[in-house]
Amino acid sequence: MVANNREEFMSYARQLVESKSFREELSSKLKQDALKLDIREVPERYLEIFGSG
Repeated sequence: MVANNREEFMSYARQLVESKSFREELSSKLKQDALKLDIREVPERYLEIFGSG
């Protein structure tokens, strides 16, 4: 999620403060994204994309 302007940013910030379910949902999505960048996984992905030689 990326805010396209100040109003959207403020809306997202307000939701984070006021909504536990929004925080939990965002937290879950961010954890999944972080796992995709695991140092043990990244080299294998580079090899899949660019090949091994």
